[in-house]
Amino acid sequence: MNFPHFNRRLHLYLSLGLLPWVLMYGVSSVFFAHPELGRGWYGDRMQWQTKAMIAGVPDPNFRVPAPGAPPEEMRQFARILLNTAGMGGEVESSSFGAYRTGPKQINVYVYRFLGSKQIRFDTEKQTAVVEEKQFRWDHFFTGMHARGGFEQDGVWQYVWGVIVDVASIGFLLWLATGLYMWWTLGARTARAWGWVALLGGLASFTVFMAKL
Repeated sequence: MNFPHFNRRLHLYLSLGLLPWVLMYGVSSVFFAHPELGRGWYGDRMQWQTKAMIAGVPDPNFRVPAPGAPPEEMRQFARILLNTAGMGGEVESSSFGAYRTGPKQINVYVYRFLGSKQIRFDTEKQTAVVEEKQFRWDHFFTGMHARGGFEQDGVWQYVWGVIVDVASIGFLLWLATGLYMWWTLGARTARAWGWVALLGGLASFTVFMAKL
């Protein structure tokens, strides 16, 4: 097997292996660009539904994070609230974070591909409200698109981050193998149309980078 043959095979199998990722990023980009689609489809089902009320936290000596607290302190507080709400098992398979939404409120947002939950904690009354949303296709796709990195807990979170990195490398290889196939084309017409596509894409990208 010579290199051109190997390159064509690699390009082919990359296209098959990356198919679900290209599909996911393509569909999710539509929902990012047109959030009104989700609002139109789901209407009132977009609202949070109260599931439980909690009074106090399990460790009375634990200090509620002050405004401006570092992210790790906020995440530790989020873990305590999740355990209090009986949601500790979701830490391993969900993306979560704690954020101040006001001077007296901390929200813990928990996202999984199949649903979203949150805990609204009142720092003054030491009470919490557990809420959840129904499954939505727009959140499913945009959540997959945005999910990555290695700051979350759990093995599956780490594996997902690794797979995203592998897919990114795969896209670059797919690009490189496609460029090689185009450059080695014998037909002059096909080579010319390739230049039109390549230069047209670069020009449009450059214009938008300068204007937006």
